[in-house]
Amino acid sequence: TLKSFSFSSSHQFHLFSPLCEFRGVSRAGDCVNFEACMDIMDLLYEKEETSSLYSSPRSLAASILIASYVITVPKQRWEFPVLPWVKFVTSCKEEDIVDIVRDILEHVFEPSSAV
Repeated sequence: TLKSFSFSSSHQFHLFSPLCEFRGVSRAGDCVNFEACMDIMDLLYEKEETSSLYSSPRSLAASILIASYVITVPKQRWEFPVLPWVKFVTSCKEEDIVDIVRDILEHVFEPSSAV
């Protein structure tokens, strides 16, 4: 269950490794904020309905990287083909990554229920 799930150093490695590689191949990678990636992880961990996202640490990390790219990199710097690159580096299916990124962005930008 999600309540027993925690982001281990393995999950952080799955995220940190492609982020470092991304920074090595594109200047846009320098704009991706690692702290934003960690904030997204924290937000997802708080939401019980996101438990389906945790089936593969590699696809989750790839999706968090892309979501952080979309959120933190200025749109005019989106020249790098990040989705095909992440697909190549992680061997994840593009459709799976796109679906998870969509779910992540919905969770990140969902309106707060606080009054």
